[in-house]
Order: sequence, then C-alpha cells, then structure tokens
Amino acid sequence: MPTRYALRPLEYFVAAARVNVSSPSISAAISQFELEFDVPLFVRQHAQGLSLIQAGRVMPD
Repeated sequence: MPTRYALRPLEYFVAAARVNVSSPSISAAISQFELEFDVPLFVRQHAQGLSLIQAGRVMPD
C-alpha cells in the first residue's frame, strides 16, 4: 500500500530549508509580524497548526 502524506508540510519543509530557517524561528517571525502590525494573521489550533484568517489573506504579497 502506498504511503499517503500531506503536501503542505512538505512545502513548508522545503521552503524553510531553502532559507535555512527552523520551524520555531518561522513561528516566532510570524508572531513578531502580527505584533508589529497589531493584527492576527492566523488562528492557532493546538495540535492542528495554523489556519490563515481573513486579515492574513489580504496582506500584500
């Protein structure tokens, strides 16, 4: 039986590896960004990760 896995965590892993950043560092950077702009971008769900909220969707690229 083939192994099934989600691609999103793999995308995060590859992106973090490209910029040589650990996942705790990414999380801290997101939290700092939210503090500086005084707007939450994600809902943090214990054991479920992050869910992007509307404010996060409208942030410019």
